Amino acid sequence: MDEAVLQRKRRERAAFHALHALALDERERRLADLALEDAALAEAVRATLAAADADAAADATLGGVHRGEPAGPDTPDGGVVSGRFRLVRLLGVGGMGEVHLAERIDGVEQRVALKIVRSDLPIPHARALRERQILARLNHPHIAGLVDAGIGEAGQPWFAMEYVEGERITDWCDRRCLDLRARALLMARVCAAVQFAHRNLVLHRDLKPSNVLVDADGHPKLLDFGIAKLLDATDEQDTRTLAMTPAYAAPEQLRGEAATTSSDIYQLGLMLYELGCGVAVRNARALLPASGATTSLPRQDRVLATLAVSDHARLEEIARHRRSAPDRLRRQLGADFSRIVAKACDEDPRSRYATAQALADDLERWAQGLPVSAHHGSFAYRLTKLVRRHALAASLVALLSLGLVATTLIALDRTVHEREQRQQAERERESAQAQHRVAEQQRRHAETLIKFLNDVFREGDPNRTQGAALSASELLGRASAKLDRRTDLSDATRAVLLTEIADVFNNLGQVPQALEAAQRAHALLLPQREQAPIEYLQSVATLAHIRIQNAQHREAAQIIEAALPLARRASGGQHRWHPYLRAIRAYSLLFLARGLEAEAEAAAAIAEFDAAGDRSSQDLLETLGTAAAILDQHGDPARSAAIHERAMAVIEANPDLEQTSVLRTITNKGTHELDSGSSAAAIATFTALLPRFEAMLGPADLGTLIVRSRLALAYLSVGDPAQARAQLAAIDAAMPPDQTPVPVVQRAVETARARYLIATGRFADAEVRMRDLLSTLQATEQSKNARAGVSRVLAEALLQQGRAQEAADQLRAALAEFGVPGNVSKPSATAAAEDSLGRACLLLGDPAAITHLERAVALSGTDQDPDTPRARRSAIHLDWARGVLQRDPQAPARLAVQRETLVRLLGGEAFAQVWQLDLLTDRLARELGQPGIDSSRRREAQAGLARITGLDPAPDFVGLTEF
Repeated sequence: MDEAVLQRKRRERAAFHALHALALDERERRLADLALEDAALAEAVRATLAAADADAAADATLGGVHRGEPAGPDTPDGGVVSGRFRLVRLLGVGGMGEVHLAERIDGVEQRVALKIVRSDLPIPHARALRERQILARLNHPHIAGLVDAGIGEAGQPWFAMEYVEGERITDWCDRRCLDLRARALLMARVCAAVQFAHRNLVLHRDLKPSNVLVDADGHPKLLDFGIAKLLDATDEQDTRTLAMTPAYAAPEQLRGEAATTSSDIYQLGLMLYELGCGVAVRNARALLPASGATTSLPRQDRVLATLAVSDHARLEEIARHRRSAPDRLRRQLGADFSRIVAKACDEDPRSRYATAQALADDLERWAQGLPVSAHHGSFAYRLTKLVRRHALAASLVALLSLGLVATTLIALDRTVHEREQRQQAERERESAQAQHRVAEQQRRHAETLIKFLNDVFREGDPNRTQGAALSASELLGRASAKLDRRTDLSDATRAVLLTEIADVFNNLGQVPQALEAAQRAHALLLPQREQAPIEYLQSVATLAHIRIQNAQHREAAQIIEAALPLARRASGGQHRWHPYLRAIRAYSLLFLARGLEAEAEAAAAIAEFDAAGDRSSQDLLETLGTAAAILDQHGDPARSAAIHERAMAVIEANPDLEQTSVLRTITNKGTHELDSGSSAAAIATFTALLPRFEAMLGPADLGTLIVRSRLALAYLSVGDPAQARAQLAAIDAAMPPDQTPVPVVQRAVETARARYLIATGRFADAEVRMRDLLSTLQATEQSKNARAGVSRVLAEALLQQGRAQEAADQLRAALAEFGVPGNVSKPSATAAAEDSLGRACLLLGDPAAITHLERAVALSGTDQDPDTPRARRSAIHLDWARGVLQRDPQAPARLAVQRETLVRLLGGEAFAQVWQLDLLTDRLARELGQPGIDSSRRREAQAGLARITGLDPAPDFVGLTEF
């Protein structure tokens, strides 16, 4: 095929994909415009579109027929083919001819799918007989087998195939709500069947969902190998003229080139694409049109992100069919699953999987959580952002050098100090010489490290990587490997470099690699801790921070406890070591149900700084932040507020503080405001913080994501779910789809998302998220309070679905964990659990509901302003419970007074909780034989909740959703 013809085929293909998903009137308008430019091209595209429409109609018909539905009123009945089969009804019409349901009339009871080839196709009889031989070789459990074949009375070839009672694979998976793992394993079986055909030198050429049916037992069956072609056939034109479905054809097929095994693999990839994201490729291209003439596949996660804006209900349906939530599904599809699809559907056949079995193997590896071969030769794992070649090396030089700058400056400072000391009296000479030796040692140490780093970063030179850009993980991995090969470095030098590499891995969110490097550094320095105390203590602090971030709080506390005696004696370096390490340990104790001990340890650390006259150091600021977080957790708002004020004073006094610590301190202040019920102040604090976090650390940084999740909660607390949703959408856009967030971020984001889903009536989705999160927390050493908090939100999702007993069981377990000896929980958290348990008991008709709600009212004002919507909510629920259980006729009147107060606190009536209270009051009044609320108010409340939830009618809420 010459270049001109090839270019024309490419234009036809691009035009076909651009027009295929359009409405018919818009398609005709675009075809008319194209005809003015190139009439021949427009006519060719029109013919291809017509064939695709006919195939789609046939697919739709077949999809219904295989579920036992009639094909239509024109179904032939009673005709006999070659004296062997009686036609029962028409199943469908495809590119090669008609397919009928038929039954044998030779004394054997059997139903078959009888394919009669179109009479206008110039297929020689010899070829038909050859097709029969081909199909007879395909004896595989997942391929519809050949029963018989022959030539009809009118000279038309026919093939009798095994009749499959089943559904097309996409419908079957959706109807049973198979998750991505189950879909991948099912598709692996399909790939294995295709591989079997390829080994028998048979192509399919028309793989698509309607040609893969799944029976009642879950076994896939490939149909329509009747258009197969021997791979060793000499007539190449045969492989270009047989029927195909343009929407599922490989690029080379659309260009008129010979089909190969790679063409089948491409079509398998398109099916996998649709099974994954729930959108056929032709529709995905309409959602995300490609620029220029390319017709590469739109990324699945981006298709779902587009649906989130254009058709959120459809997106939720797709996620539900995959037992997932929309953003979780987007992340799953953006990772290795997407790489597998991309490799299978590469425009260049040479870059696709070599065999269908290789695709099956990758799907099975993905389902088992193993690395996939599609990673190699595709786009790199994006645990960190990919940046350009030299920019990446420069940024990593900066990151890795940060920890070394202090060491270098200390060395230079000591050298200068040593020169000054040599000028002092003779009695100080010996001390000065000793300090000189230490300074020179550290200077040489730093120079060695910096030279080593420069050598490592040269690995990122495009001349060494053949032009490929290395990701951060790859470059750091090379650094670690190169370090292992060096034999000229002392253990101390090697350990310091490992500590810095660990710190950068941790900052980039690659916790496993960070943990490995930090453990190696700590192990190297442990035997030398007396000779190199500063280096050892730095390795302890780094390893402890990484373990805390990985929710390994017990191990973090233990390594610090072992280092504290040395820290008391050590001086120098970047930290006042003893109080600094005590503060880190206090934070770990908080997550080990040792809250009182954590509070005492943090207070002791602050006292050490005070005794040393430290009023504004970096370490003091971080210690104050830890102490305030502990007091916030304990529900002591007054003392916590005082600590927050002192931390802000440190920021004012010391302009040289690390800005990351400053931002974390202000984040803690905003969290304190939110927990205390000062939601407006929290919104102001977090809103001002966001641009600073993003400018310094980027939108995907741990701190940025936590601020956004807490801002979402703050908006929910003032009854503004739309703004909360905007923050959650920003988190979705920022988080790398193939990166699992560290536990602290995962808990913050998922809890905020579940709270939003409950507020907008998506109770089942919230349940899925909280169960997944609870499983994650149980696999890590998260605090009992963390697990109990997640259990409480899970229970609320169950309660809103009317599953009161399940909710009550969860809540009692959560309250038991809140009350573990030595553990201290926020009174507001306990109050929220008591409130939910009270409403669960109310649904169960249990009089204990009143007791639980009375506890909630008593607790809700202890660590937050009692005159807030959050505190008022439990009082409303208590009046409701008394009305239901005690048949109190005054309860509706008290709820009316509560409404006035709630409207005042919220600043208006247009809030979900006000409408929920209106409907709750209306139901209670009617149950008590009293007039309900005004009908116009009832309609307004119903309409308002429908607007907020996007569901009409809105679900019946059990009480008021949380502020």
